[in-house]
Amino acid sequence: MSQPPATPLSGSPEELLARLRSMGVQLTLEGDTLRLNAPKGALTPDLQSELKASKAALLDLLRSAQLRAAQQQVGATSSRNLTRVPRQPLMPLSFAQQRLWFLQQMDPESTAYNLLAVMRLKGDLRVDVLERALHQIILRHEGLRTCFVQRDGSPYTTIADGLDWKLTTLPLDRLPGESSEDAVTRFARETTQQPFSLETGPLLRAYLVRDSEHESLLVLSIHHIVSDGWSMGVLCQELAENYRAFLLEESPRTADLAIQYVDFAEWQRAWLGSGVLERQMRYWRKQLDGAPSVVLFPPDHPRSPEAHGRGRRLKLVLPTPLVDQLHAFSRAHDATLFMTMLSAFLLLLSRYSGNKDVVVGSPSANRPRAELSELIGFFVNNLVLRAQVDDGISFLELLARVRESTLGAFENQDVPFDQLVRDLQTDRNPEYAPLFQTMFILQNFPLEEMNLPGLTVAPMEIDASTARFDFTAEVYPYRGELYVYFDYRIDLYEEETISQLQQSFRHVLDFVTTHPQVAVDRVPLFGPPVRAKLLAFGNPAPIELPPDFSLLEAFARSVRDS
Repeated sequence: MSQPPATPLSGSPEELLARLRSMGVQLTLEGDTLRLNAPKGALTPDLQSELKASKAALLDLLRSAQLRAAQQQVGATSSRNLTRVPRQPLMPLSFAQQRLWFLQQMDPESTAYNLLAVMRLKGDLRVDVLERALHQIILRHEGLRTCFVQRDGSPYTTIADGLDWKLTTLPLDRLPGESSEDAVTRFARETTQQPFSLETGPLLRAYLVRDSEHESLLVLSIHHIVSDGWSMGVLCQELAENYRAFLLEESPRTADLAIQYVDFAEWQRAWLGSGVLERQMRYWRKQLDGAPSVVLFPPDHPRSPEAHGRGRRLKLVLPTPLVDQLHAFSRAHDATLFMTMLSAFLLLLSRYSGNKDVVVGSPSANRPRAELSELIGFFVNNLVLRAQVDDGISFLELLARVRESTLGAFENQDVPFDQLVRDLQTDRNPEYAPLFQTMFILQNFPLEEMNLPGLTVAPMEIDASTARFDFTAEVYPYRGELYVYFDYRIDLYEEETISQLQQSFRHVLDFVTTHPQVAVDRVPLFGPPVRAKLLAFGNPAPIELPPDFSLLEAFARSVRDS
């Protein structure tokens, strides 16, 4: 029996394209062929069906976009093509790197932007092969061999040859009575709390900590200025391939890189200078006009600027049935999982903060060209997402507003965040991060174990004790579940408060996806058991009083006896 033709879901091709970008899916046109580059797990059967049904409309849309781009490029310089540029002793930074460099100069000892990855390796490990596999990644990606120097007050990048890079191997040092797990956690935290020197490097440190003959820990600490979340996925994929190939005395199955990060930095400046920046800035000026400068969960303690960067992380696991419920709800209402979870998070933030006009930050992968997907570097760009959470509107109405805001933001995601801050922020409180203080992140690459021949590899969850923003909610898919991490500044929030917020978030997600028509101001923030406990707090059980009790006489007796 022949299958019925696929039916496109609601929404225009423009909306579909914007939705794909918000999921980290890159769709490009090569002749009459659509090319897809997507994070693992992003291309669900429903999405593939929608793409198939909308192929003709997407082809027309991308052809039109190519034509407009060609017309805009008339008379433009060839530097706007993403090609390899001549290497100089001093090269420009990308806009994202430039902002992070200035932040590091303000606090050179800060470790808030140190990324950490820890993997437990069990089995027959060839240390020499592991070091060679890591070294190959260093040699392949110029960004990992980059340092940042200052000349006449301006930053520049320099690229080292990386030939002297080494993997540091050492035994696991346990304190008296300390378990292996605690010793690893302590070592990883100490490692990520060591500041990097942006000027001298290296900006990637790798340690192999040997716990026993057949069990080791690989600890990677890397500065955010040369890496991001997507890049860490690239690094792990290449590490697995390099280790496999070198163990079998083969060449890794990785194609040569036609361009490097510094080529992107040059291209970005030329491309944004061609008029793209100003066109997208018009959207942001209108979208953020009158937006509140501070929106955050009420802190438990007064703000302490000297404690900035000290943080903690709490984990919440959303079980598979709830995750399936969230996916089904999103599909039924033409939304992504990100949009549904963000809407629930904004509802929660609005109810706790008292703000009806709510803004949060969220990162975009910011890899607009397919050739950028294989690079390790700092591409991610912060977007500002804004929604009105008015009393009386239903969750479905809020979801529609969040959907519109999200699609608009990702359609105009190329404006570097530091440019947005300079353009929109005239007067602001330096104690608060500009434009938003709360982040919401749904990672579009799942947490998965790597496959190395002869080894079992599993990621270790380590609380790095840092917080880049006052509050961050970060969601990872893992084996059908969702891991929801809440990172928070310990000088602002107590752990009990954050734990309560996590439980409230879980309950709101469950409630709004089963009662989407309920007004957002009527959505209960807790389930019945927690609500009963909160109502009982400070409200003692009723006391039986005698029939002839007189409140006036009791008060007079109390005064006489005092």
